[in-house]
Amino acid sequence: MNLSVDVLDTKKLTYCREENSCVTEISTARINLFGRLYDDACDCGFETYNSSKNTTVRWYFSETIHDGEEVCGWVFKPVIEDIKKNKVNEDIKIVVFNT
Repeated sequence: MNLSVDVLDTKKLTYCREENSCVTEISTARINLFGRLYDDACDCGFETYNSSKNTTVRWYFSETIHDGEEVCGWVFKPVIEDIKKNKVNEDIKIVVFNT
């Protein structure tokens, strides 16, 4: 069963065509990025809401971006159910920078 997680408005994201990713800063997102997505698994992430399409997509934590000892950001990918349901490009990712 899906659990309730924080929602990020897609208006807070910037699309980067070269990287096929949407980017934002943690200070802009202002949500809990690591909410538990399911009651029977340890996957964590958040949901995006696109008001122009009236759709939501859940994103799971994929990897941490490091620069030496510091955490520079986190990468999230769409959950498989939402790729199918909302026809999301399965290769797209969201990168949240730690600023």
